[in-house]
Amino acid sequence: MQNRESAFSVFIRISYRPPSALLYLILFSHLGAVFSVYYAALPLLPTLLCMILILINLLHLIYQFRQMKKQVNAAQICLTKKNEWLIIDNNIVHKARLKPATLVHPCLVILRFKSEMKNSWCFILNGENVERDTFRRLRVRLLHGETASC
Repeated sequence: MQNRESAFSVFIRISYRPPSALLYLILFSHLGAVFSVYYAALPLLPTLLCMILILINLLHLIYQFRQMKKQVNAAQICLTKKNEWLIIDNNIVHKARLKPATLVHPCLVILRFKSEMKNSWCFILNGENVERDTFRRLRVRLLHGETASC
């Protein structure tokens, strides 16, 4: 019999773009913060100050989100056949280790990495920003493979 390689042990490369659901999460969490401050019965000046800070933070996060969506050299996540993780960020290849805080769900995968240079990354993946077949292979490798973690 021939020694055949599993279809799931192929090289996986994902060009990361943040999912649109992340923008909605940012908007709703800031809206909740505004309501909390409004109903906290604080004096007028601290209430206005808190709302201005929440608005500034919201605008900053929306700006960052839009920049990530438009970015030409998007970060790439690579999982080799030997279950080694590579993060390509700004055309620099980092060998990374998967942190134990990774979440794998049928609709969502949250990958947390740390490199040897102490850089950290967090990637939120779902069916919107990853091809369906690639997403399925990644989930199977994460759940049943021997991916390197810290």
